[in-house]
Amino acid sequence: MTVTSMLSVALLSLSAQLPDEKPMMCRLALSYSSECCGTDREAADRVSAVIDAMQKKTGKNFERSRTSWGKEGEYDVCFPLTELAPTDQQALVAAVKTAVGKGRVSVSENRPERLQKRPRG
Repeated sequence: MTVTSMLSVALLSLSAQLPDEKPMMCRLALSYSSECCGTDREAADRVSAVIDAMQKKTGKNFERSRTSWGKEGEYDVCFPLTELAPTDQQALVAAVKTAVGKGRVSVSENRPERLQKRPRG
């Protein structure tokens, strides 16, 4: 085997091991931030209760991804919600917004998931 063919095999092997870097589209994205004291666990529990209730109602488990990005446990959760009809998606987003309330959790819609940690400065 030549050096060139050995390098080609090595590169193919490495590329097969790399994760797909294409971001998932988040119908619902939650960003749990912190201002000194960690993320808002109570808001996370309320959101989990809303998600669990909708999953139970529909009999479907929702795909999600979680990306940690901060020094104090900050993270994002991305829900594509492709398992739901558009009207159920709207209802879930509204219920999550209500559950989050005011605080250290921001809700956004129809954005790509975060693939990397935020730069620290």
